[in-house]
Amino acid sequence: MPNFEFVQGNILDLPFENNTFDAVTLISTIEHIGIGFYDDPKSDVAPDIKGMIEAKRVLKPKGILVLTVPFGKAHINDQQRVYNTELLNELLDGCDVVEKYFIRMSLLVLKITIGRK
Repeated sequence: MPNFEFVQGNILDLPFENNTFDAVTLISTIEHIGIGFYDDPKSDVAPDIKGMIEAKRVLKPKGILVLTVPFGKAHINDQQRVYNTELLNELLDGCDVVEKYFIRMSLLVLKITIGRK
């Protein structure tokens, strides 16, 4: 496929320069980071927040980030985190939510811009 390149990387240390992309998608991703279920290193130090920081870093100013997360009563199991309002606000620090809607009552979809000039 012309002008298309696959790159494998670590969401906690993305191999891209700052302000590279017009859009970033994190579809059913951020809730799994650092849990250890998918052979990723287990971490107790907010790996989901670190992943969001990296996603925001590579997003161009006023770029769009599309994020889906499980939403409900906050908990972590052996595969994922479920976010409540408080945890979601921590995850979205520095973001402006443009659209928000639920799919299947427990999956929250967000379209976000980063409030950078």
